[in-house]
Amino acid sequence: MAAAILINQVTLPAGVLGVAREDGVISQLVTCTSGTVATTYTWTLVDVPIRSALVRGTVGVGASFIFTPDVKGTYLVRLRLNGSSSSADNTASFIAVKSFGLWSRTWRYLAAREENIDNILRAGLGFPSNVNARGWATNQDLITEEIEQTTGRVLTAVTTSPGPGTDALVKIDPATGKFDPSVIPGAGSIGIKYHLLLTDTIIVPTDFQYLVQGSIIIDPGGSLTAAPGAQIVILP
Repeated sequence: MAAAILINQVTLPAGVLGVAREDGVISQLVTCTSGTVATTYTWTLVDVPIRSALVRGTVGVGASFIFTPDVKGTYLVRLRLNGSSSSADNTASFIAVKSFGLWSRTWRYLAAREENIDNILRAGLGFPSNVNARGWATNQDLITEEIEQTTGRVLTAVTTSPGPGTDALVKIDPATGKFDPSVIPGAGSIGIKYHLLLTDTIIVPTDFQYLVQGSIIIDPGGSLTAAPGAQIVILP
């Protein structure tokens, strides 16, 4: 029987012999098991994501090999049976740990040329990096992360907003970067009305931005003041 690798993590569904994984979990032990009984087994952790503290080239013996992924990205493992150079006695597989943490969209970070492993075909992002000539876990991870985090910030930027056509001011909170009228003192859930009456006094704090859609009316006695460094933006 040709060499084949079974990859498992305790909280994941059972792996399939000879098939790589892309559902890996950070900081959880990975067990790679030979699907073929042999006299000797030589395992090699061939490559790891660019920021991993794991040592590329780490070897092990025995029917199983274990390691713990410490960063998101793709980990490549190779198995040789009986010290043989025959292609039937040599195989490789991988486990990909999806992204996690702040701004994560749980993206799957592709390693270059991984489409040659275990018949798993991956399109896009599969090109070598000029930083890592091996063309596996490269600085493409860092580029992907920048794109993912930017996407995450945009998709989570708007929390609570009155929306177009409503009679309210919207303030941007610099601490979160989100639109949230509830942070305006006394505004409640609908923000401050565009029509400021005799008793309405609004001060836009330093470094904050208030957005006004359409126009704003300030009655005599009403007040709308922008502190130094604050902005009031009138939207069409």
